[in-house]
Amino acid sequence: MMQLKAPASRYVNALISNLVAALAAKLLMQRYKIKVKIKGVWVVTALYADSTTHARLLAEYEYGLGNVQMIGVMQVI
Repeated sequence: MMQLKAPASRYVNALISNLVAALAAKLLMQRYKIKVKIKGVWVVTALYADSTTHARLLAEYEYGLGNVQMIGVMQVI
């Protein structure tokens, strides 16, 4: 069996943990559809969050206060 060098094994471990985190996010969280204002233009996008409040707070943190309108839940898993 081939032994991985230390940097390669760290890379593989980080990749696996990122994949597990992404899968957990999709399985445990809801997908919210939001409308955000970017450079004066309203754009529809989506994000994953635990609740409507968390989705709004995440979007306001990313796009700024007053630039977010919640549309609702896109997909409930």
